[in-house]
Amino acid sequence: MLPIAVQWVLAVMILLLVGGVSWIAFMQIRLAAAKYNLDLYDKRYKVFEAAARYIQQLLVEGRISESALNDFNIGAAGAVFLFDNDLNIYLDSLRRRSLSLNALTDQLGQMHTDAEGRDELIDKIDAWIVDFKSEYSRLVKTFTPYLKVGAPKASLAD
Repeated sequence: MLPIAVQWVLAVMILLLVGGVSWIAFMQIRLAAAKYNLDLYDKRYKVFEAAARYIQQLLVEGRISESALNDFNIGAAGAVFLFDNDLNIYLDSLRRRSLSLNALTDQLGQMHTDAEGRDELIDKIDAWIVDFKSEYSRLVKTFTPYLKVGAPKASLAD
């Protein structure tokens, strides 16, 4: 049997060892949480970039090309897993409104220059373009709660 003093020293050393292991485990948990948040941010930002490129193409060209629509669909494909339903509804609305603008533009392209109703259609297209000019600020406002570093979960209601 070991003397009492040696037993006390061993007990204190074991407690220090347990404390050190506990501290390392705690730091590993914090590191894993930070990596998770960074990965989530990265995936969400890619969806934001896809939507921003989509809006940019719409504003530059005045319509959405098939390739831009495909790029947007691919870039936003994982959004259903990364965001609340409100943001997914926004992305779907963005897609639908841009395709509606395409339909109006195609309709205008098929009209003769002196056709009845052409001026009203041009005014309608112009209103859509004006609305899309403020779309980037709406996009930023919609994505902001999700792209704040350190915010693991956000809601549009916040």
